[in-house]
Amino acid sequence: MGQTNRRVEPYTVFHSMLLDSRAGTKHYHHKIDPDSSFAGVVDADRVICLAGVQPLWGGVGYAWVRFAPDSHDHKIWLYKYIRIYLNHLVLKYKFWRVHATVACNHMAGCSWIESLGFELESTLVKYGPSKEDHYMYRKFYEV
Repeated sequence: MGQTNRRVEPYTVFHSMLLDSRAGTKHYHHKIDPDSSFAGVVDADRVICLAGVQPLWGGVGYAWVRFAPDSHDHKIWLYKYIRIYLNHLVLKYKFWRVHATVACNHMAGCSWIESLGFELESTLVKYGPSKEDHYMYRKFYEV
């Protein structure tokens, strides 16, 4: 079995289209900051992950991630690079606080964000697009 060609690339709108050919990201992919986002790509052009930290104002950012259905096959590699990129962005933007939301019923997402060192801060009632509750997680940094 051969080695899989995996790499991290700066985000472009093209990556959103490759990840979601049904254009489910069409409402927000033009709003993603390419300087604070990246794509995890496998082989020639198979996007398995989009992630980043959107700067909100000085020192504060909103972390986000979108995984392809088959990203689980690359979970260790993705975890490593998301962690590296998160730390890079914290230094680049001098973030002292980064927060993220996870749907309350998405237990794997909650475990994953906690494994990155984020702590549960609050519950956002009827926050999601289908009025589902979300948890707000946050992580503080010394910058």
